[in-house]
Amino acid sequence: MYSIYLEGTHYKSRYYKRSRKYGYIDDIFITTYVIRLLADVYGYEFLENYWESEDDFEDVVELCYERSKDVLREKTTDVLNYVGLI
Repeated sequence: MYSIYLEGTHYKSRYYKRSRKYGYIDDIFITTYVIRLLADVYGYEFLENYWESEDDFEDVVELCYERSKDVLREKTTDVLNYVGLI
């Protein structure tokens, strides 16, 4: 499937520390949330210039966003609040 590697991230998941139930899924959610915000401003076509995979960038982002949101359920607002995005 798809894998996302967040190199050099300083964000520590409070859900990961508290219980390994969510792992790094909240990191994937935050990353795709921000990518979607950037895509609203710059468009996916611009962002694809920085994408090295042959897979469709927008499809991968949307798939990862939806699946991570499904796992986190009602915790999505907590996660975005915790990192200051809302």
